[in-house]
Amino acid sequence: MRIDEIPFVTTPLHVAASNGDIEFAIEVMMLKPSFGREGLTPLHFAAEKGDVHLLAGVLSVCPKSFEDVTVRSETALHIALKNNEFEAFEVLVKSLEGINHEDNRFWNKRILNWKEKYGNTVLHLAIYQNQPQVVRCLLKGEVDVNAKNSDGLTALDILLAQTPPGNAELEEMLRGAGASEAYFLPSIDPFARTASKDQRLKKATEQGDLDALYALISEDVYLLEHIDEVPFVDTPLHMAASAGHIQFALEIMRLKPSFVRKLSKHGFTPMHLALQYEQTQMVLRLLDVDRNLARVRGREGKTPLHYVAEKGMVEILFEFLADCPESIRDVTIQRENALHLAVKK
Repeated sequence: MRIDEIPFVTTPLHVAASNGDIEFAIEVMMLKPSFGREGLTPLHFAAEKGDVHLLAGVLSVCPKSFEDVTVRSETALHIALKNNEFEAFEVLVKSLEGINHEDNRFWNKRILNWKEKYGNTVLHLAIYQNQPQVVRCLLKGEVDVNAKNSDGLTALDILLAQTPPGNAELEEMLRGAGASEAYFLPSIDPFARTASKDQRLKKATEQGDLDALYALISEDVYLLEHIDEVPFVDTPLHMAASAGHIQFALEIMRLKPSFVRKLSKHGFTPMHLALQYEQTQMVLRLLDVDRNLARVRGREGKTPLHYVAEKGMVEILFEFLADCPESIRDVTIQRENALHLAVKK
């Protein structure tokens, strides 16, 4: 059996990591990234554990590993700070300064100001953790003191919002480096003042505007991920299915396949909504993509097949049964199959 097909297994990467075979471990991770937990590279692991010797070893073999990020878009710098490994953090910063890279200044600045999933740079994290020593270390480099996170907050905003009041030494350092509150900074996107990201996404979906969708994704690469974290939500796919925007819906399905089975706040999948709004072509295209969508249970355990049987939508009923005959066996929470529902109605 292939190693990666086993859900829990000691892979060659586990063995290499245990033995300290850095080059071998890095090669295995490049060949099979899924062997790394949550996208953790050997550099991330060393930062997490505060192993400064391993950090030095990894960086000597692969200095560009600074660019690698986890599934949460965290660099090794983020991970060291989050785990209170301040010595490891300082080693990483000094190593970053010493790396010879084409356009070294720009590269260092990009790594130092990298934003994780929630838009926090390492300066944001250092303020959250009240670490003057780390902040002082960062201010010596080219850290952006006025970078905003996903909530629109600068490091100074976070400090001033702390209860009890934030560290006076930190405030003095930040202001001395030119830090401002977000309120006093010019807006990068003037349109954001009149329309929130959610409103813009809703408008793009209602119009089936793919260019607007990708413009939003370019601003926030985790846009669809954030939506998927909510257990019951009307996703852009639900809205597109209701409106009959087929190309938009297919693109969303390609970008975020999990949306197609996600339940809205009212307990419906995109397929259920397409049926309710009589978007027949949308229903058939969704079925072309995945025939098993006829079996996805929504509110009260009803599948799309149950819905069409209940509503007497004979043509679509034929399509469902032809593409997914096993769907006839599905029952609701009342133990009713499509036959029961058709007779009842």
